[in-house]
Amino acid sequence: MTEEAVREETPGKGRFGNLSKGTKLGLLAIFLLALGLRLWPVAHGMPRNYVPDTHMVRSALGMAQDKTLVPEVDVYSSYPNLIPYMLLPVYAAQYGVGRATGKWGSADEFGKHVKQHPETVFLPARMLVALIGSLGALVAFGAARAMGLRRGAWV
Repeated sequence: MTEEAVREETPGKGRFGNLSKGTKLGLLAIFLLALGLRLWPVAHGMPRNYVPDTHMVRSALGMAQDKTLVPEVDVYSSYPNLIPYMLLPVYAAQYGVGRATGKWGSADEFGKHVKQHPETVFLPARMLVALIGSLGALVAFGAARAMGLRRGAWV
């Protein structure tokens, strides 16, 4: 049995555990390039948001304001998605840091700040979507490898 065959059959290594150091560095470079290209224009249109897809931010802020993880249908958005739930801890941390540093003393003050500076909530949402999109390159590589492609996974 060759060393590569032994490596591929080694249990507990996971999908990326049996990759060479060069491959891992290449994947890191692809991920960072994809992330950089997505983050470069992340502040476009700020401080006002001209992207019509604001329902994700509205959903997350509405759930936080109403203190519910299961809002009524059509209250914040006409269709469910995972991103508002992913934004909740981001906004909670943002609120906590702002409260600890004295930027705002209550949820009402945070709400007033967001109305005056909407980029406060739109930029983290855009960054989260950029991060998720950048992971797509790694998913595509993993799928190609799972289909048996070795060099072809880089294409």
